[in-house]
Amino acid sequence: MSYRLVYRDQIADTDDEKFAVFSFYRHLVDPDEAFDLLAVDDLKAAYNGKFNDATALTASNFLVENIYELTITFLVEYTSATDNTTRIERVSLRQNGQNNYTEFRLKGNKIQVSGPNAAAIENGVIVGAEVSITVLTDRGLTLAKRSGIPRQDLVKKHSYHYTKTITTPRP
Repeated sequence: MSYRLVYRDQIADTDDEKFAVFSFYRHLVDPDEAFDLLAVDDLKAAYNGKFNDATALTASNFLVENIYELTITFLVEYTSATDNTTRIERVSLRQNGQNNYTEFRLKGNKIQVSGPNAAAIENGVIVGAEVSITVLTDRGLTLAKRSGIPRQDLVKKHSYHYTKTITTPRP
């Protein structure tokens, strides 16, 4: 399964920003097609060659619109070099800040990361992931565009928040 976040006008089916909202789609991937994407040098080019907007951005693949926030947090288990204890660190990407992770890549059997505890995380294993999404109600979206309500109050009163934690299989 693959997921895609797009900014588009759902009614007119265009990229016109006047009525565009963030929408979330899923695409069920045939296992054989997914296998064909393994071990390619340019995953983005290979993926784009197999999937396009005409087939991916359809009503049957639509999940939700009016997305305010989408966060994916990786749970990485590692052994501390200082006291030899096993710990789990939550790794979420942030755009800036001294104590934030700014890059996270999975490369076959290793993790590549930029952030405060990078050396330990790179020697760890992913034991889970947490997906969090905040969705504005239609009224909340209208108020966001037309009113002077502070953002924090708007999100508190006119949104829903969902979180799902997925644990990865372990031997």
